[in-house]
Amino acid sequence: MQLKDRNLVYGLLWTTGVLIYDTDMQHGDGRVYWPFHPVLLDSLAAPFVFSEFYRLFKELEKAGHDDAKIAKLLVSPTKVATYQYLWSSIPYLKEKDIRTKLLPRHKKVYLIKKFATLLDFMRHSEPFCENFRNLAWSKNTVAALRKETFLPKKGNEEFFKLLSEIEMHLMFYSELLNYYFLDLSRFYHGPYFSNKSQFFTKEFLSLREKERYGFLKDFPFDHFQEIGVYPKDIKIEIFFMGHTHISKPFPEAIKKVNLRLDGKIIKEVGELEKILKGVKENYSKLAELIRQNERDQDFLLRNGIDALFYHMKPLYETLGEDWRRVLLKAHSYAEENRRKVKIPPPWGDWDVYKATRSLFKQKWRVINEEPIGEKEIGFLKKTEKLAKEIAEKEPSPHISYSLVKALRK
Repeated sequence: MQLKDRNLVYGLLWTTGVLIYDTDMQHGDGRVYWPFHPVLLDSLAAPFVFSEFYRLFKELEKAGHDDAKIAKLLVSPTKVATYQYLWSSIPYLKEKDIRTKLLPRHKKVYLIKKFATLLDFMRHSEPFCENFRNLAWSKNTVAALRKETFLPKKGNEEFFKLLSEIEMHLMFYSELLNYYFLDLSRFYHGPYFSNKSQFFTKEFLSLREKERYGFLKDFPFDHFQEIGVYPKDIKIEIFFMGHTHISKPFPEAIKKVNLRLDGKIIKEVGELEKILKGVKENYSKLAELIRQNERDQDFLLRNGIDALFYHMKPLYETLGEDWRRVLLKAHSYAEENRRKVKIPPPWGDWDVYKATRSLFKQKWRVINEEPIGEKEIGFLKKTEKLAKEIAEKEPSPHISYSLVKALRK
């Protein structure tokens, strides 16, 4: 493995470990996830998801698609980051035959390098959001924003109030569609700085999921894009898997907005009221369906598996394939093997450093089918030492802050 590839893979395994621990802590040390612990779904789906990613990437490469073209199909680096959760769940699947058959070592090694290089490309050399920004747009794209028309909040307070309500419902809606994989749909990126202001973009992707739920054909839009303008003194931080922190609530901090729904600029209150009504109606329908099936674990598992494959849909379509091609096999396998999954215990008194080391070693063994070596041990020691030094100099309420910052180049 070349030095750059190795460093990217190390960083990817480290960062996913940090964020898994952080996310568990946000969910009662892994006790209060909805609708079930992620390991249940992830371990059952991972062999099928990763096997298909491998096949799709290879087929796309044969068809002449380089990383730039594949990145354009995937759109969101946050989505790519979200799929990395699955690596850590594979060991909890007691049934090893399916892993050996679908995911031999060469496929896993190829995939972890491919994901790492895609993130490096899509985030403009900050693959792990190590500077606490998600740089999905190039400098030229950001510069072009100066030519766009932005609606000021002053004098348009009702519009911004409605917009905030729509965002809230999109968050809930995306969670119903994707569970804890919220960021398969949600795509926040920036901040991007320009003169005296900063831009921060909120997008929600693939919302009109009519192939999963027929009634969602009437969802008001498929793609939500809000480009917000904020004062430079507002601190916005974004982490590897999309979690965002801001020094002042977004509705208070935002000064101007450019709102596009499926590419159409929206700036009238009346139009936004109709859109909000449609969002609420579709959200209510989906919420009721989930409520009716909340005790049906097979239904909930199928729904989660479908979400993971649905967001790979552009890769399938580019090859002229149906994104549902392996769903029946994946559903059947999940139903037959869900009782074989061993849910890990809470972290208890483990701190973030111990948990991150453990997850790094676990993922390395899963992918490479061998324990870590001297180079990996060296990386862990060096990065942990630096993280602790940063934590001492720059105390932060965010568990992952110093450990992610330690990856800065």
